[in-house]
Amino acid sequence: MLDCNIFLIDDDSLLNYLNSEMIRKESPTSIISVFENAEHAIEALKDIIIKNNANFPAFIFIDINMPNMDAWEFLELFHQFPANNISKCKIVIQSSSSDPIDIEKSKKYASVLDIVSKPLTPAILQMVFNA
Repeated sequence: MLDCNIFLIDDDSLLNYLNSEMIRKESPTSIISVFENAEHAIEALKDIIIKNNANFPAFIFIDINMPNMDAWEFLELFHQFPANNISKCKIVIQSSSSDPIDIEKSKKYASVLDIVSKPLTPAILQMVFNA
């Protein structure tokens, strides 16, 4: 059982609710922070870093397509953070399609564990949490 901080980033509030519930079942002691805007998640990460890296998320689940800032723009900003922060976190991109271009693009980022389909399932979470 995990005991960590997890960020969910998706502009779909229903999907955030479903994913939160699924994570709570698989990891009831984890702290889940939900963002409907990737820019707000970046700001929260900056705040965590300023506060001496306390509570930096171990996992980030992010929707690939969102208004204002998509997953790729988020990843570019995320990878500007200090290496010791980046190395603490695994990112899972969520998509409703399995575009081979996106899969190739994700390999550019060492922190990206995988691209998975929506919504999260127990099997996906076990794969992520055991990676």
